[in-house]
Amino acid sequence: MNFALDRVVAISPPKILVVDGDEIILRYLPIRFDDCDVLTAKDSQSALGLLESHPDVCVLLADPQACGYSLLEFCRTKFPGMPQVLM
Repeated sequence: MNFALDRVVAISPPKILVVDGDEIILRYLPIRFDDCDVLTAKDSQSALGLLESHPDVCVLLADPQACGYSLLEFCRTKFPGMPQVLM
């Protein structure tokens, strides 16, 4: 029995949530961040649904015009350690 193989743990790639109203951005960023699991949403309502079903999102990339500041405040409250990058 190989001890090293017994201890192999699968590590999932980090999840990024991109919220933007621009379809080009939503198609481009998953290609750019190919080593991450990129979730995309066109608006805050869609983003909230994704956050509920994917609470392991590590980073929020958002256009404030598309998501509104209420989503950013929600993330600050519910996920206080999650970095938020405004585009």
